[in-house]
Amino acid sequence: MLIRKIIAVITATVLASFVPTCLSLATSDLGEGLFLSFLLIFYMWSFFAICIIGIPSFIVLRRFGIANIWSALILGFTSGALISVVVAGVKYVAILNLILLGVTGSGSAAVFWFTWVMFKPANEKALTNR
Repeated sequence: MLIRKIIAVITATVLASFVPTCLSLATSDLGEGLFLSFLLIFYMWSFFAICIIGIPSFIVLRRFGIANIWSALILGFTSGALISVVVAGVKYVAILNLILLGVTGSGSAAVFWFTWVMFKPANEKALTNR
């Protein structure tokens, strides 16, 4: 059962990292030659952010028994907004960037949550902490 949970977290992290990567590449104006390079760079940063912020947040939510889609979306938005503040600085953060990265974080959290629900053990409910 523990192996299944570890595989679920790893798969969820890998898939959730694609959301910010795809949104970043969709909004940028890159030529064909730079696309693959930036794909790897954006993916690495997204993966790093999810490992540092997303996985510990998910563990805390599960520990307190409040891990559900709504808490994941709220925490994802908060995490994305936090990344926007850290990157731009508190004085220079634009509201549009704050909202955009917040929504991106929510999308990434939703992918993480739904992947977790798909891989959860059969005897475990999606909203409980067992």
